[in-house]
Amino acid sequence: MNYPLALVVAQNDEAAFAAWRRTAALMAVIAMTMIGIIILAACLIARSWKQQERLNAARAEIIESDKTRALAEAELNRQRDLAEQSMRFNARRREHDAWLVHVRPGPAAGRVQ
Repeated sequence: MNYPLALVVAQNDEAAFAAWRRTAALMAVIAMTMIGIIILAACLIARSWKQQERLNAARAEIIESDKTRALAEAELNRQRDLAEQSMRFNARRREHDAWLVHVRPGPAAGRVQ
């Protein structure tokens, strides 16, 4: 039973592949849109990282500035304390010197009057 097979084609190539071309075009548009979204997201992430780096640098600068200010304030307080201690010491020394002048026997000491 060997019968020959004959086919009659009633569509041209354009009509046969029309649905496939529409699907391929839609997939290309979707792929390009996704690529665009990925590129946009990458740009936004890079921008965010740069902003974060600038923010971290500013925070580090503020911390360093606070440390410098705290050290300067500590030094100022130390200088004030030293000046105050020096003033107290000098006042006590003057009081002591004045006391010695009054207590120390003079040339008339030892004479009976």
